[in-house]
Amino acid sequence: MRWYEDPRYNKGMTWVKKERNKDGEETIHTKEEFSKDKWDDLIKDDWEPTSDWFENMCAQLNHNPRSIAQELLCSFLGSGDKVIEDKHVQRQKKDNVIDPIRKEWSDGNMWVWEDPIKDHKYILAADPSSGSSDDFAGICIWDYTTGNQVAEYHSKVAPDVLGEICFHYGQSYNAFIVVDITGGWGASVVLKLIELGYSKKSLYYDVAVGIDSIENNRALQKFMNKGKLPGINFQKNRNTIVSKLEEGVRLDSFKVRSIRALNEMDTFVFTNGRADHMKGYHDDLLMPIGMCCFVAATSFKDLEKSKGQAKAMVSSWAITTTNSEDIGILDDVMNGFIVNDVNENKQTVQNTKEYSWLFGGLPGVKKNK
Repeated sequence: MRWYEDPRYNKGMTWVKKERNKDGEETIHTKEEFSKDKWDDLIKDDWEPTSDWFENMCAQLNHNPRSIAQELLCSFLGSGDKVIEDKHVQRQKKDNVIDPIRKEWSDGNMWVWEDPIKDHKYILAADPSSGSSDDFAGICIWDYTTGNQVAEYHSKVAPDVLGEICFHYGQSYNAFIVVDITGGWGASVVLKLIELGYSKKSLYYDVAVGIDSIENNRALQKFMNKGKLPGINFQKNRNTIVSKLEEGVRLDSFKVRSIRALNEMDTFVFTNGRADHMKGYHDDLLMPIGMCCFVAATSFKDLEKSKGQAKAMVSSWAITTTNSEDIGILDDVMNGFIVNDVNENKQTVQNTKEYSWLFGGLPGVKKNK
């Protein structure tokens, strides 16, 4: 059913037609027409229906023509269509792609464009492989503060080796790490990160869904937290991740530095309605980009918001003190949230325990009893 045929969505519906004269000036015509018998004729005559509901939905889809066509207009993409339009790929190539400043790791396959910058926020996403199949492993490191891709790895390596690479560069950039654990290879990557001592608070956790998710990642079960496993269930989030990949490239919120990744976009197409690489090609560098965009738009943004809320609330109560016991109380209440000016200005909270129940609604903050 087309959206405008549903009485829930067509309230206040109007029809719009745009026309241009020979000088290029645009005229917009509008009319109201509620007789269904005339709708097909209006569409043939280039009239388009709209309503407040339709405009709101287009905004939620970021006015992406492809998403609007598929989700709202019953116009589905054919096989072979590129997931990311060529004009967006070419713009990225023209404006953003540059040579790396150096190539690192033992195989030289870690391309680096920018070194870590103090106070910038970084996301590292990893797409593991077995290390022996035709699929390569891929890593993308993204500067959330600027939108720049800062590093990328692409090679055939075993999952535990990929974990060592993630640990090394995760520490270098103080990055929030997300690992695809769908196929089971990601579990080895996550376990290596934990074994090497990477902070669990800097790992992405996802809800465990389905028997396969649990079976493939049994080794991670002892690290579950409130029903969530460390890592991302890629297949559960696949459509959204691909959508965020396309959106990041189209809107230039993700500035692609890598010509290797852009080359994969040329062969990343819809096959029977599903976004996938062409036979004989790969998407190992695209999926980490998509995961970076996905995490940035969901949990990472929420985490930053929560930190900001907690810091603002604590700062509003701060008094000057040199009492180390008070500072310890503050650290317990914040439970991992970093407030730099506590140490720099020797400020902390007066009678923190009395008010700590106020923090109970903030994610990651435990209540004092």
